[in-house]
Amino acid sequence: MAAYPLLVDTYREICGDVAAFSAACQRPLPTTAWHAAGLESAYDRGSAGASVPDTLQGLKPVPWRAGAYRFPIGNASHDFMVQYLLGMWHIQEEAAMLAVHLLAPAPGDHVLDMCAAPGNKTAELALAAGPEGFVVAADRSGERLGVVQTTMNRLGLTNVATLVADGGAFPAADNTFDLVLVDAPCSAEGTCRRHPDILHDSQRLGRAGHSMLRGSQVRLLTEAARLVRPGGRIAYATCTFSPEENEGVVSDVLGARGDVRVVEPRPVPELVLREGIPSWQGERFHADVRHARRLWPHDNDTGGFFVCILEKTGRAAAHLQHTVVKPVSQALAADDIPWSVLDVPADVLMRWRMCHNRLVSAGLAPHIQPGLGMFSGTGTGGSTDPGRSIAPEPSTAVRLSYGVRLFNPKTRDHRLTTEAARTVGPFAQNGTVDIAPEAVTDYLVRRPVQPEALSPAAPHIPVVIVRCRGAALGLGRVRGGRVESLFPRIWGGVDVQRSLNRNDITPV
Repeated sequence: MAAYPLLVDTYREICGDVAAFSAACQRPLPTTAWHAAGLESAYDRGSAGASVPDTLQGLKPVPWRAGAYRFPIGNASHDFMVQYLLGMWHIQEEAAMLAVHLLAPAPGDHVLDMCAAPGNKTAELALAAGPEGFVVAADRSGERLGVVQTTMNRLGLTNVATLVADGGAFPAADNTFDLVLVDAPCSAEGTCRRHPDILHDSQRLGRAGHSMLRGSQVRLLTEAARLVRPGGRIAYATCTFSPEENEGVVSDVLGARGDVRVVEPRPVPELVLREGIPSWQGERFHADVRHARRLWPHDNDTGGFFVCILEKTGRAAAHLQHTVVKPVSQALAADDIPWSVLDVPADVLMRWRMCHNRLVSAGLAPHIQPGLGMFSGTGTGGSTDPGRSIAPEPSTAVRLSYGVRLFNPKTRDHRLTTEAARTVGPFAQNGTVDIAPEAVTDYLVRRPVQPEALSPAAPHIPVVIVRCRGAALGLGRVRGGRVESLFPRIWGGVDVQRSLNRNDITPV
């Protein structure tokens, strides 16, 4: 507890009500989650099990963020857990939703999430960009990007490419993206309600440690300014109270570059948002940092957060026209196995492309180039060649993936992956089995279930797509008039059976 008085004492001059700040930092943080309604509209999904309106009973809407809700302290309901596993909900701290809300991505945008793991904001960006846009989710850690991919699989998002890369020396040409999110690694003091031990880490850092972080954050924001197109926007965000890492970083970049400016963010009247501070411990910041926004725990019963929206100056351009050379993707043809068995309409298949055993949205696929399934690019940063696209050549050894895996190479029956089956399954007119909502939990924990309806081919093929009320749940086998579940034991990074037994997210 000694860390809390030190935190309060450090920021007493800028936090406002000191007693309220101290009390808020020591209270448990409410759980918040958003309903992936945009996912359903973008990919025409149905629902399964209990309806979303049923799940919403007793939840408190987040007034400023459409589709987001606060949950009572304690375990979630069983219906919520089922819907979470089926990609209808995503859990995210309320304060962290502010960055994407203020960046305001739109359908068709080409977006870079520079420090993407664990992928919460990546998912928000991908839903907003839609099937005709895309998001490149980058992180220095391949292991952490694996967490991002599991989230994209669970949500069925095929317009995301994950790239292992250093955001401070990003392997892409100048002016590549419409939007860039820099959710910078920071001292994370604003997460103290969820992770109290973080304050001890911050205490060990000292002000010198905050200054060291500032240097790496300036590097990230400077690179973001290079990568965004003229007229495009950057969101610089942290979850710390530290002015060195917030206003100080923005001020440094404004002083070093003449091609970016801070812009007034969209209003959020339902939130108490404070302006960026003009100075800290004798350092005077750039005057325009007042347009940044601070979220304090005691103002809205949230975590702490900082967001600043910047715009690249110069002649504004429409969405960038990237040069595409010998694309490696191909349309999904009706006679491809197992598409012919599933009888998915040809016009629906055109929403996706098949690239190196990946199912990729039509908006992302044209930018994938030859060479180990990577985008073309220099790998060194700083290129001004307009023909370059958004990732390195194979020689740079930077790993990139995209969309969701299409087929499971470990099987002999040319089986779709669960994520691919759930993406195309709602449109299949054959090769499917429908089960009742009451059987969904049994299916998820791999118990045999009774089918409600069988398509003509279902009894005669090795693997079928299991659905409920039009939503594809995953894969199964029809044997002896029953459906044997092939749903993964580990899905979305959680142990399915334990999570449903406990009504709680049980990570692995």
